[in-house]
Amino acid sequence: MLSKNKEYVVDIVDIGQGGVGIGKYEGFTVFVEGGLIQDKVKVRISKSKKNYAVGDIVEILEKSPFRVDRICSDDLKDCGGCQIQELDYNKQLELKTNEVKQVISRIGKLENVEIHETIGMQSPCRYRNKAQFPIQNINGSTAIGFYRKKSHDVIPTDICVIQHDINDKIIKIIKTYIQAYNISIYNEMTHTGVLRHLVTKVGFTTNEVMVVLVANGT
Repeated sequence: MLSKNKEYVVDIVDIGQGGVGIGKYEGFTVFVEGGLIQDKVKVRISKSKKNYAVGDIVEILEKSPFRVDRICSDDLKDCGGCQIQELDYNKQLELKTNEVKQVISRIGKLENVEIHETIGMQSPCRYRNKAQFPIQNINGSTAIGFYRKKSHDVIPTDICVIQHDINDKIIKIIKTYIQAYNISIYNEMTHTGVLRHLVTKVGFTTNEVMVVLVANGT
C-alpha cells in the first residue's frame, strides 16, 4: 500500500478505461491521469487503497516513444474532451482493438473470436458530428466549451480540432445571441438562470445541422 501525498516513480504499462494510464510501482498498480504506455513518471499519490492507488504526474522522467505533440492549443490541455490526444494515432488504434479483445474474452467469456484491426482515418481531425457544450458565466463573460477534467468548470473552447468545424461558427453565433438578448446563464450552485447547454449534430451526408439550446426547466 502506497502513502497518500508521497511521491513515487511509476512505469506506465497500459491504458485503461477513459484513457487513464495504468502504472506499476514494484508490482503495485497506480492509476495515472495523462500517463502513456512506456512513460516513466514521478507521481504524487492522491488516493491510496489496499489493491491500488491513484496518482498525479509531478514530472515525466522518460517520455514514451509513442508520445506526440498535442494538436490543439496548450490552453486546452486540461480539457476533458480528449483523453489520449498525446498518444500516437496508430497506437490509439491498437489500443482500441485490444480493448475490444479484452471485453470479448474477459466480460463475454468468449474464446477464439476473430477481432479485426480497428480501421483508422486518414486524418483524425474534425470527425465528430455530435457535441454537447456546457455553458457558464465566468467573471461576467460567456464560456462555451467542455468541462475541465474531473470538474464542472467549463474551459472555453472556441475551436475544437476533433469536432466538425461548423461548431466553431455556431459557438460564435450563440455567444453573440446571448449577449445581444441578455440571456441568463444557468448557475449550478444557485440553480438560477436559464441557458445550460448547447447541443449540435451535423449530417455528413445531408449537410444538415441541428442546433439545440438546453434550458433550465424551472
